[in-house]
Amino acid sequence: MRRMMAASLVLLAIGVLRPELLPAQYADTAESGQITFEQFRMLTRGMTEGQVLSKLGNPITHTTLTCTAETTKGPDGSTTTLVCPVLWTYTMPEGWTADLTFIAGRLTEFNNSKRP
Repeated sequence: MRRMMAASLVLLAIGVLRPELLPAQYADTAESGQITFEQFRMLTRGMTEGQVLSKLGNPITHTTLTCTAETTKGPDGSTTTLVCPVLWTYTMPEGWTADLTFIAGRLTEFNNSKRP
């Protein structure tokens, strides 16, 4: 019982002092798919899907966009790679949305916009 209480106090202290260290399930989030402007500002290109999930939680929508074939020529011939961008959408306060694009599991683009 004492160990459980001690573990709970440690998690509470981490959440108060360094909330970014908590797993997504312990983070103080309003609802799945909703983020704050501060959370949006923490994003950087190159983050993995896992890193984004740990900071923002699950998106409200998760859509695979149109796949394209990219061919690169090298000394041994050409290589064709199928690229399928994935779009994650989050809602933010005051009618704003955040759209995040991932390619090969890495964040490549993120934008916020207010819908009329």
